Amino acid sequence: MRKIKPKVVVETGVSFGVTSSFILQAMEDNGFGTLYSIDLPFEFATKEEVGIIVPKRLRHRWELIIGDSRIILPKLLAELGHVDIFLHDSLHTLEHILFELKESYNYIPKGGFLIVDDINVDWIKKINQEIKTEKSELFYDLLVLKK
Repeated sequence: MRKIKPKVVVETGVSFGVTSSFILQAMEDNGFGTLYSIDLPFEFATKEEVGIIVPKRLRHRWELIIGDSRIILPKLLAELGHVDIFLHDSLHTLEHILFELKESYNYIPKGGFLIVDDINVDWIKKINQEIKTEKSELFYDLLVLKK
């Protein structure tokens, strides 16, 4: 995030907000950027606990949207018009990952990134067949696709 310096990042899946906090801190250090996060309350947390650890001092760069990404994501992407980085960390099924990547793909400019956290390595070939990118790299369980 510090090197790429994205203006707009969309993430699905927040949980308590660890990744969101790191992204927001990088944006704060860069001096610009907005993170749009979509998530549903999860089995061991209430709606109020989604993103609870995100520091208050970073929340001015953050828009948390509580809801189902299958409904929210297409509307948000159309409203934003473009996204520099898309990060999937929500429902970890191949079907859902492909849905989110396909929805986001046309809003990512050339040189932008699509990222999938907690990837099942058996799915990478299928993802690369369906999502055409310049390059894909696997970092442990993080798949990074460069458009």
